Amino acid sequence: MTVESAAEQEAALTAAYKQLRRGLLAAIRYRVRDPQLAEDLLQDVFVKAVRSMREGHAPGNLAAWLHQVVRTTVIDHYRTRQLEQEPLLEEPPDIELEDLSSFQSLALCMQPLVHTLPPRYRDALLAADFRNEPLAAIAEANGNLTVSAIKSRVGRARAMLRERLSSCCDLERATDGRLEGFQTRETGGCACRK
Repeated sequence: MTVESAAEQEAALTAAYKQLRRGLLAAIRYRVRDPQLAEDLLQDVFVKAVRSMREGHAPGNLAAWLHQVVRTTVIDHYRTRQLEQEPLLEEPPDIELEDLSSFQSLALCMQPLVHTLPPRYRDALLAADFRNEPLAAIAEANGNLTVSAIKSRVGRARAMLRERLSSCCDLERATDGRLEGFQTRETGGCACRK
């Protein structure tokens, strides 16, 4: 690559970047909610593009290439963020044995209630929350449904389960919404009995 062609390519890249900047930023903002972070990632896109051009990797279609650089930059950001997450505690937090048995009782109570849900909701909830399967895998296993449809099913199943559980148990919640305990009611035909 000659000096003139390198300068021309960088000028073409700069012009394409200026023309496509708003669309590239919108593509990043769709995946990253923090506006400042989106701006930073957009700058990373331009730096990567310039570096790649200087290394002799000149694309034929600048617009498509810049959008591809956006995708890889966002993916790299999330990969890096996953690696930087704090490690799990070596030892679990102190939980009194009494509290643990209470939650185990609640878990045993929930199991038969889950099986009273309509099959489409029951199966989605069991896969997502009990077997911890990825939503995309659940969607594919259910006849190529969308991930959004599976999220909706799981959300509805959780609401139905909460309603069934509330009909037979008094749930005790902390001020931040966490479940602290429960008491079964004598009425309501619930399978939960401590």
